[in-house]
Amino acid sequence: MKIMLKKKYISILLTTLFISCAVDDDPAVIPSGTVITASFDKSGDVFVFPSSGSEATVSIILSEAVETTSQFNYTINEEEKSITLNAGETTAEIVVPNQVGNVSSIILTSANTLYNNSIRLGAQTSVKLISVPAASDSAINIVLSLNSPTDVFFSFAEFNSEGEWQQDIYGVLGTSFSIPLNAGIQNSVDLYPNYYALDVFTDVLTESGYTIYVVYPDSSVEIFSGNDLTLDGYTDQDVVWVNVEDDPNDPSNKLFTFTQN
Repeated sequence: MKIMLKKKYISILLTTLFISCAVDDDPAVIPSGTVITASFDKSGDVFVFPSSGSEATVSIILSEAVETTSQFNYTINEEEKSITLNAGETTAEIVVPNQVGNVSSIILTSANTLYNNSIRLGAQTSVKLISVPAASDSAINIVLSLNSPTDVFFSFAEFNSEGEWQQDIYGVLGTSFSIPLNAGIQNSVDLYPNYYALDVFTDVLTESGYTIYVVYPDSSVEIFSGNDLTLDGYTDQDVVWVNVEDDPNDPSNKLFTFTQN
């Protein structure tokens, strides 16, 4: 009987001890329980001009400061990356190069914090930073982005009625060039049945997608895209038609109208 009472007494002491330890540890391992929201400060297509400097940024903004060290996971053009915020911080910057033709598709994928999952993703979790040339008063600036980067000759060219390349009028071995507003070329109506188009002539590709950004003198940007480039390359492809006519407000200049082919 005495032995049973001793065992019962010891059991009670141990139970009390574990409960006391659990109570003492609670504040150290369980944060306040506040749910923090993480979002980007911008979303959608964001055009970045050279005036922004050599870098383009998007910021992760928290609804309030984190209580413990926290990791934010994201991708840049599908490459996985992460950034860490320490206790008390509310923002973090993701930085990419700002070089004409550079396109950075950034997606915030998840957030982890110590002890519990108190950080949730907000409404703005994806953004595309697009580096475009500065607008010019006297020219239209054009940039090509290939889904499968490779050597490319990108140009404003003339094609015949059969869709065969005739000549490059403006262009470059690269991804960007300009068309001067005072271009000394025929109007499209006078060139018919030949026509003008933006021409993409590439090396071998692994993906057929592309996007073209046309920057007008007023800094507005027009976007054209497709997924039909020839993977074998070495073919002149008239991806965007261009209509040329006299500018009624300035006879020395031309008006250029771009249409997806």
